[in-house]
Amino acid sequence: MANNYTEIAVDEIPSLIDNLLNYFGQKKIKTSLQKYRKSLEYAKSSPLYKEYFLKNRHPWWEAIIQFNKLRKSQIQLRKPIPLSIELLAYDAKKILTLKKTMSKKVQQRYISAFFDDNSAKNYLFEIETAWIFYKKGWQIIWPEEPNKRKPEFIAQKDGVKIQVECKKISVDTSIKIRRSDFYKLTDLILPEITQAKLMGKLEIILTPGFMIDDEFLRNIAKQITTFLKKGELKCTETTDDLSVNMDLYPRANIIVNPIEIWNNFLRVKANGWHGVVLFSDYMGQTVDPIEISLKTEDTGDLLTTIYNTMKDAARFQINKNVPGFISCHLSEIPAFSGLERNSGLSAIAERLFLSEYAKHIVAVAFVSDMRIIESPFAQVSRSPGLFFKNENSSHPDVLDVNFLMN
Repeated sequence: MANNYTEIAVDEIPSLIDNLLNYFGQKKIKTSLQKYRKSLEYAKSSPLYKEYFLKNRHPWWEAIIQFNKLRKSQIQLRKPIPLSIELLAYDAKKILTLKKTMSKKVQQRYISAFFDDNSAKNYLFEIETAWIFYKKGWQIIWPEEPNKRKPEFIAQKDGVKIQVECKKISVDTSIKIRRSDFYKLTDLILPEITQAKLMGKLEIILTPGFMIDDEFLRNIAKQITTFLKKGELKCTETTDDLSVNMDLYPRANIIVNPIEIWNNFLRVKANGWHGVVLFSDYMGQTVDPIEISLKTEDTGDLLTTIYNTMKDAARFQINKNVPGFISCHLSEIPAFSGLERNSGLSAIAERLFLSEYAKHIVAVAFVSDMRIIESPFAQVSRSPGLFFKNENSSHPDVLDVNFLMN
C-alpha cells in the first residue's frame, strides 16, 4: 500500500494533526494520554514490555506526545519531520477525508474504536484499505451497523461494486501465547543474561495446558535462571513446564550487521515463534547479539490460520453474487519482496482461488505494519505488500494486478 509522501506539505502537518485531535475530542485525547502515561509508569520495571508492547499497542499516543512537546517548546516543524509525526499527519488526512463518506453513526463507531487500545490498529487498517480505493476514484459505502456476516465496506465505481473484507491476523492465534506475555517473560530472564555477560541464542518451548498468567511467567523465569546459573551454556534442559535450548557464550565485542541478523532471525523463526534480538554497543558499533525466542509445543501453523481466515471470509462474509476483495494484515513483516512466487503466501492464495467457494473473490492482498519501529536497524517503508489476482474468478476484470500501486 504505497503512499505518496509529496501529498502533504510540511506546513500542512500541524493543522492536519490539530484537526484530527479536535475531531476526536481534545478532552478525550487528554484522558487517554494520561492513562497511557500511567501504564508506562507501572511497567517501568519491565522495559521490553514497555518499549515493544505498550508503546506500540496504540498507533498514535507516542506521536501525539511528541507533537505536543514540539508545540510547547515552540519549535517550528521543519524537515526532516519526525517520522511518527509525519505518519500521524497521513493518518489524519485519510480519516478527515474519509469521514465525509460516513454517516454520523458510522463516524461515532470509528471514533469509539480508536480510543480502545486493543482495537485502534484494526480500525486504522480498515481506513487505510478504504483509502486505497478512494484514491483511485471508488465511492466508499460503509455499513450502518457492524456485522460479522458482512464486509467492512463496499467500493463502487462505474457501476461495479466490490465487497471489501479486512482481516488483521494475530500471530498470537497460532502461537497460543500472547506477545505481551513473551515480553514480560523476557524482562524477567534478561537481567541474568546481562549480568553473566552472555550472547547467543536462548530458545524456550512451553508445555501446553497451563494457564499463562504473571505467576506462571515468574515460575518459568525462575526455572530458566536456574539453568543459566549452572554455567552450562550449550545444552538442552527440560522440565514438566518447558524445554530450553541454550547456545550461549561469553560476550566478546563481536561486531555484527543488525539488519542481517534480524532478517535471518525472521527467516528461521517466522512461523510459530515469538522472538526478539537484542544488541550491545561497543565504541559505537553494534555487537554481541542475544536472540530469545518462545513458542508452545502445540503451536499451530500460521499459514493455515491465514488460509482459514480467508476461507471463512469468502464463505460467510462476502456475498457470492458480488465481487469480493480480501486484505490481510500480517504484523511485523519487514518486506514482501521475493514472496510473489513459490512462497507460503502465494500457495495459500492459489489454494483459495482454486476452491469453489471463492469464485467471487477477485483478489487477495497481504500487507504489514505502516508504523515506525524505532530501533537501530529499522527501515521505514510504506510497502505495497503483496497482491494476488484470482484468474479463476467469475469477475476477472474488476481489479488489475497493479491495484495496490500508486
